[in-house]
Parts: sequence; C-alpha cells; structure tokens
Amino acid sequence: MTTLETLGHFLATPGIGAKSEHVLRRHVIDIVSTWIAGAAIPEGAAIAALDLGTSALDALAKNVAFARASEIDDIHLSSLTTPGAAIVPSALTIAAQENVGAEDLTDAVAAGYEALIRLGTAISGPTVLFRGIWSTYFAAPFGVAATTSRLLKLTASQTAHALALSINLASPNAGHQHGAHTSRWLAFGLMARAGATAAFAARAGFIADLDVLESPFLANAYQLKPDLTALTDDLGARLAAEDLSFKPWCAARQTMAAAQAMRELIAAGVSPDDIQHVEAAIPPLHVKMVDHGVHASDRTSHLTSLPYQLAIAAIRPNAAMDVRQAPQSLEDDVAAFMRKVSVRGDEGLSTAYPKAWHARVTVKTRAGTREKLVTEIGRAHV
Repeated sequence: MTTLETLGHFLATPGIGAKSEHVLRRHVIDIVSTWIAGAAIPEGAAIAALDLGTSALDALAKNVAFARASEIDDIHLSSLTTPGAAIVPSALTIAAQENVGAEDLTDAVAAGYEALIRLGTAISGPTVLFRGIWSTYFAAPFGVAATTSRLLKLTASQTAHALALSINLASPNAGHQHGAHTSRWLAFGLMARAGATAAFAARAGFIADLDVLESPFLANAYQLKPDLTALTDDLGARLAAEDLSFKPWCAARQTMAAAQAMRELIAAGVSPDDIQHVEAAIPPLHVKMVDHGVHASDRTSHLTSLPYQLAIAAIRPNAAMDVRQAPQSLEDDVAAFMRKVSVRGDEGLSTAYPKAWHARVTVKTRAGTREKLVTEIGRAHV
C-alpha cells in the first residue's frame, strides 16, 4: 500500500479518538474561544463582511479564518503547526449539516489533528518555516480532508483519495502582508475549505494520485522531501494531539518562554524600574523572526517582537491578553524598556528543539544580575 492508503485505513477506523477524548475536549473548548475572539478583531470583521457564499464550505472558510486570526490557537511544537484552528471549526461546521454523533465527532477531530500534525512533522515544519514554507498552511487541507472524511464516513480508499487530492490543492505560503484587511487569515480558511472539498469530491467518486507522496511531485514543486515514516509509524499507539500546547496569552509562541521568564523575574521581586539591561537568549533559529521593533497599528509586528513582548510582560502584563494588540503608538515607558533589550541566539538552548523551545532571560539591575531559564510553557499535563 502507498503511504496515503496506510494512513487512510487508520483514519477511517472507528474509535481512534476514544483514548484521547479528555485531551481533545479541552482543545475543542480552547479553539471555540479563539474562534469567538478572532471574529471580534478588525481582521475578523473584514472576513465576516466578505461575501463568500452561503454554503457550509463557505462558512467553514470564515470560521477557520476567525480562529487562526486570533493568534491564541493551540500549537504542536515538533511539527511547528497550529492545527486546532483548522480542525475544530471545520469539524463543527460540517457536523452541523451532517447526522453526526458525539463519537463520530471525536474521531473526526482526532483524525484531523493526527493528519495535520503528521504531515507537518513529515515536512520538518520547524526547518522549512525559515525557507518561507508555512507548515500549518500547507498541511491544513490534509488535516481538514481527514476530519471531513471521518464525518462523511468515507471508506479507507475514499479517505486516501481525499488526502491525495488535498495535497494537490495545498500551497506553501500566503505571504506576509499585514493590516486589518490582510488576506493571510482568509487564505488559511480557504485552504481548510479546499481540504473539505477534497473529501466531498472523494465521496462523489473522484480519485487522485495515491502515490503523490512517493512521487517526485513535492520535491520538484516545493523542494520538499517528506519523511514518509512520520506519516505512518506507530499509528494508533498515541495520538499526536497528546503533545499539543496551549498559548496562555496572545503572542507568537517563539516569544513566550522569554516573556514567561520575565514575568517570573518580576514576580520574584525584580522591579521594572530598576532594570538597566535585558538579554534574552533563545534558540538561534528564532532570532530573525522575533528580534525586531514594532510598527504602529501593525498587529503582527507586536505579536512577534520579543523586545515588545518582554516590555509588556514587565510593565503592562495585561496587555498580552488583548487579541487586538496593535496600538497606534507606544507608551513612553514601553518604548524605553524595549531599548534596554538585546536578543541573541544560544545553541545550548536548542538541545531539546523542536520538542521544547527554551529561553533564558538575564536582567542587569542596580542591585546586580538576575537570571531565569524557562523550558516549558503552555502544556496541560494529564
């Protein structure tokens, strides 16, 4: 059998989500909250106003876009994917029009998480990101095809064809334009809709290239050579959803360990007013993404700027809870604190990468130097 036939057989098996139901339930609740939050920000309002049509697939595209736009959706570190924003709104939107019971919905969510995360792992998401490939965007059709296939009760063969077609419909990136009318989140929703379309097409009898992953297609088109064993090894032993992390506040996950270290230093008695200099040491791969300033009203620049995130962690901690987080201008004390921050890459913090993203923050104060290492954040231990 091809890789997709093997994976399709597993995903079509009833009960795959039963052992992880308690984990999946928490993530469904979490993503529904991100969905609501994302719809309320300017980017969400722009998406809501767009006339895409009235079908369930049109609604799915918008609902997924809302959830991802929030930037507080769950994340799987090893694959560098944020699967919940694609999977949960898709599952709930399609389930609303199909005769779906609780067990089938659980299996559909489990199947989507499993497929999306495994494909992100197979293409080495943490590595390809720095070549410009957005691993979640590329894997979203694959994951949603798996979810929709389970909801439609497709056979193993039909599921494999849905997965194959979803690969053909995938794209590597949506660009990095910013602002209230960015098409980035809308494009993500459309990728999810493509995955659902693939499953409906498979139900109607359409077929696709089942050896698309074994063929040179991805290598020729995107310079991707997926590790096929990552898609099929140990299927059923432990769901990938067990390794998901939550985002405790609104920011790029690459900034969070350092921001948490700053929060803990402040909680331990370091006064922000006494801090003369801050050094944030992070995995070298993350430096280029987060070592920058911010631009007025540009939400993404605020969410990805480590100097900004350290500043608000120290002196405006509640600001990180605001999903809008795009001020017209910086307050003087925030801007002054940012100027005290330097960011450097430390290979020693990459020993557990990509399964864990460590950070060390060292602050120089009038009373001396304090340091804090954070090795984990956002995991729900069970």
